[in-house]
Order: sequence, then structure tokens, then C-alpha cells
Amino acid sequence: PVNVSGEGNLVASIMEISEGRIAAKTGAEGLLCLAVPERSLGIAIRIADGSYRTHAVAAVSTLAQLGILDDAMRQEILARHCPELRNHNGRLVGEIRPVFALQSPVAVA
Repeated sequence: PVNVSGEGNLVASIMEISEGRIAAKTGAEGLLCLAVPERSLGIAIRIADGSYRTHAVAAVSTLAQLGILDDAMRQEILARHCPELRNHNGRLVGEIRPVFALQSPVAVA
């Protein structure tokens, strides 16, 4: 995992915490790709504004909704990679959370 993205990175954490059952790689402009070989499943997540700060929440929510991550794995990834949103005074002012529910698999050739 560390060779793919570096130490402490979301990609490395996903691969480490899933014990290699999930492969992950980021790309340009907010792209995150996940592969779950045991399910023959590929997932692409693209954040519209091109940022990476919401990747952890989007990936964890997607994987949990698909039944791939258990609650302990989900919590561990979020603890490592979902920062609290604080103002300049250090006051908690917001959170990043998922607001989507998967409807059905979509494949585009």
C-alpha cells in the first residue's frame, strides 16, 4: 500500500485496513478508483470541484453501502482521514458527511 501512495495516505489506509481486499488509487482532478477483486467490482469516485478532502467520506460510504466495509473498518478510515472543520479560533464549525444512497450499479462502456 505505501508504495502506491505513500505513508499515511487514504489509499494506503484503505488497502491496509481491508487487508488487501480493496485496491485503491487516486488520479487527477478529484478522482479515486477502488477495486474489489473478490466481487469483480470496480468503483470510480470523482469529486466535482477536484478536491480530495471528501474522498474518505465518499469512499467509506460507498464501500459500507455495498457491504464491503464493516463498522470497525469504516470508523478506522474516517478517524485517520476525515478532518474536523474548525475556524481560525479552533472552534468546530462543520463536518464532512455523505448525503447519498446508492441506487443501483451503473456501468458505462
